Amino acid sequence: VSRKHRGNCDEEDKEVVQKMTDDIKQDMAKATELYEEIKVQRRCRNHQHKQIRALKRERDAIIDEVKSLIDNVQEAKSCRDNANAMAKEFKQLRDDAVISLRAAIKVHDHKARDTFDNEQQEYHDTMLDKTEESQEYQVKIEELNLVILKNNNIASEKHEAMVLIHKKAEEFHANMVAAIRAVDMIKAK
Repeated sequence: VSRKHRGNCDEEDKEVVQKMTDDIKQDMAKATELYEEIKVQRRCRNHQHKQIRALKRERDAIIDEVKSLIDNVQEAKSCRDNANAMAKEFKQLRDDAVISLRAAIKVHDHKARDTFDNEQQEYHDTMLDKTEESQEYQVKIEELNLVILKNNNIASEKHEAMVLIHKKAEEFHANMVAAIRAVDMIKAK
């Protein structure tokens, strides 16, 4: 091989080597850029996950409170129903005493009349007390139901916020995975 021909080879080799060096430098620069993007995307994704965990804790605490309030409503309903049942019993006792009172008046039995009159009045007063007690429980039930509704709405809002943040986290994750694959492609060259 002549020196002149060998000189061309050296020039061609130098050009090939220079091109390879430039390509490697470009690949390294791109890989460095991609590594930075991976770090940023990972940090953003992890921050989204941290927000999701915080919202989930808040939502779950509200849900636990709602469960407790529901238990309170059930207890109040039971007490209300018990007071209503007792009011109904005392109404029946009062009605029976009124019938007996009317019978005593018809037969002019003053002692029986006074006894039945006192009885029917006591039963009536107790019936009113139980009716009032029942109404107090009903008001409590309605108040608790409003708190439950409000808390359920807050829990739903927290959940919706979690879903939106999760979508953002998925985008960051997808961007990170794409950058990782691009780095892998550079490594595979």
